[in-house]
Amino acid sequence: MGSLLKDQGQTDQAIMLYLKAIEHKPDFDIALANLGNAIKDVGRAWDAIEFYRRAVDINPDLPEAVCGLANSLCSVCDWRGRGGFAHDIIVDDDGDIVYPGHAGVEPHLGWMTKMVDVTGRQLQAVYTQAAGMLETPAALDDWLHALAITKGRLLRTDEREMWLACFRRLCEHRGEQVNDAGFIIRFVDWLQPRLQRRWYIRAYGNTLGTHGAAVQRSDNLSSFFLRPTLPGNITLPLIPSVLPFHTFTYPLSPRANRLIAHRNALRISYVALTQPWLPKHVFHPPRPPVRGRLNIGYISNDVNNHPLSHLMQSIFGMHDREQFSVYLYTTSPWDGTAYRPAIASMVEHFIEVSSWSLNAIIEHILEHEIHILINLGGYTRGARNDIFAARPCPIQMQLMGYAGTIGAGWCDYLVCDPISCPQDMSAVEQWRKVRRESRKELIADGHYHLNNALDLDADLDPEGDSVDWLYMEKFMYMPHTFMVTDHKQSFHGDENLTPDERAKISVEILWLNEEKRRAEMRQKIFADLPQDTIIFANFNQLYKIDPSIFATWLHILHKVPRSVLWLLRFPAAGEEHLLRTAKSWAGEEVASRIRFTEVARKEEHIYRGRVADLFLDTVECNAHTITADVLWTGTPVLTWPKHAHKMCSRVAASMANATGFGDQMIVRTIEEYESRAVALANSVRYVPVPDQSGKILRREQGELMELRRNLFLNRDTMPLFDTVRWTRNLEKGLREAWRRWVEGTQYELSDEWNACEGPEKESGCIWVLDNEPTNVVRFP
Repeated sequence: MGSLLKDQGQTDQAIMLYLKAIEHKPDFDIALANLGNAIKDVGRAWDAIEFYRRAVDINPDLPEAVCGLANSLCSVCDWRGRGGFAHDIIVDDDGDIVYPGHAGVEPHLGWMTKMVDVTGRQLQAVYTQAAGMLETPAALDDWLHALAITKGRLLRTDEREMWLACFRRLCEHRGEQVNDAGFIIRFVDWLQPRLQRRWYIRAYGNTLGTHGAAVQRSDNLSSFFLRPTLPGNITLPLIPSVLPFHTFTYPLSPRANRLIAHRNALRISYVALTQPWLPKHVFHPPRPPVRGRLNIGYISNDVNNHPLSHLMQSIFGMHDREQFSVYLYTTSPWDGTAYRPAIASMVEHFIEVSSWSLNAIIEHILEHEIHILINLGGYTRGARNDIFAARPCPIQMQLMGYAGTIGAGWCDYLVCDPISCPQDMSAVEQWRKVRRESRKELIADGHYHLNNALDLDADLDPEGDSVDWLYMEKFMYMPHTFMVTDHKQSFHGDENLTPDERAKISVEILWLNEEKRRAEMRQKIFADLPQDTIIFANFNQLYKIDPSIFATWLHILHKVPRSVLWLLRFPAAGEEHLLRTAKSWAGEEVASRIRFTEVARKEEHIYRGRVADLFLDTVECNAHTITADVLWTGTPVLTWPKHAHKMCSRVAASMANATGFGDQMIVRTIEEYESRAVALANSVRYVPVPDQSGKILRREQGELMELRRNLFLNRDTMPLFDTVRWTRNLEKGLREAWRRWVEGTQYELSDEWNACEGPEKESGCIWVLDNEPTNVVRFP
């Protein structure tokens, strides 16, 4: 009953029922874990710890308790008993640190290593629980027929044999790592947009858009494009206890990260594909854009006082209305703040659907013939991925809200950049790489078989053993950074100047005024600190801090004696654990130089960011919105894009690069991170300079100051804060995605792709080009 109430959003009532259950039966492990989950979900992860511990003590292998405990302890940086792996810092039961590389150091069993082990076993269990779904291949003829329809012709003999070999493996595998149900769901997801495209081509030809009025709809063709269905013996797919969002900070392999996302996507697909109201045919494709005007739909749960709205609030109204018609669907109620009314006033079509059924939302999308649907949520709380899993639109993509893979056949593109998502981390690029390296395996007609029989053309099987790739999506590469910002429109209050007014003032005056503002704010927040104290800072939620980066920060504090580290009580429960750890690892003196302050309101948070001398980024999961906030005030960010497969660890490098000064802020190793922070801090010196009145000012000089000065003076012109420029570049990418879908070259090994000579032949990525100058000046 408690779980039912929790699923209905009545979490407080669910907590009361769980408390009664454990009062009646104190060793009720599942109720204890559920209670921990409910308390964590209302934002009190630290209060959930005791219930998770009790559940683990009773049942050490209960996945929900093991994973919940790991997540809650990470949220407050209580690393005692964390354990670890030989390639990383290991923390023992007393909270003492063991460094990698020490003689005899082995993986140390703790709650983090236990979580990794439990997750691995959950991922592996699917191969026995989902076996035998296709023992009787009654659906094979229907599948082959659907494949022929996607081609617009009969399958050739070699094509038929290739697909039959794939299907036979489902029927005949014994003891192999094959997720039967997962393949079938993935295959249905794979078929749907291809069937939609064939319907479009049959009805409208290769028409990118009309020059005049809308063409007539082709509903009479619906019987030719029947919806592929799931066998009746497939049940709701299992998902691991670790959520995709939590993989951002966990030491999991690329394959484990990929599978966690993919298994969640399979469950969402199953629920969407088994809705009783679905028509017998795939959803009707939209008609060609009238006079080339594409209909773009955005779906978001965060059109409120949320970081996504802080960053994106202007772009919905900045789209070129002659070329794009924009629909913004918000799936959550209004929180009463000014963000939603402001956004609604700027966007062409604002639709509040928080109370609508999935069917009603889909019907509206179809009625307004959305060509490209954009997911702004991903695997974040409240996101409506079920809308995308139903596949109402021919092109669907992910943008901004979630820095990782969706792992789904219903997400075609991830909007990113080459820094945040290296090219070879995409499945289709791995496919091309193997294809280029193995030309001898090409068969005469140009078709290619990878080693895994369960690949769908170039869409590699996510269940495969490879750790060389993560993303099932293709990449839409933005030219500077995929991160959009709104600071140029929203946060000029520190200077009380518009960009036009600012451009008319000399850089010397602008910088002198900024120095004065910074000194005044520094005195207000840290009145006890001497002027020559270096303030290192990190404003992230504390769950992003891991033992390795914290140990590095302590080393930096030790090497820069006149320095402090400024952190937030985010949450307050983490302060005592970090201070205790600092005393244990670095001593009382270093620990005394860690300063905590409260979380501030958005505007104050941004403007006070200038007080920090250097922002030290977290490396497992970077500062994202906060990186933009501190760069806007001129504060440099030191970041290390640690993992090729983790977009969340590369976002700050992407934004730093878009300032034009990324070479001074991005490092390649943890050793370089530490030495760079120390070098920048030691570069600071103060020189007495008389002002116009003859008063002597102590003005900062050195490399760190020069970097800050360049960031601050260029903020109105650098690509990172040029929202209009970013929007125009996104529009180029959307237009190219539409072209590739209509012409059929989006799909590798299609007849159209085999015949084309465009850029999509060499890469599945869409490379958006920006030929405008960067407008960044390096001031002396």
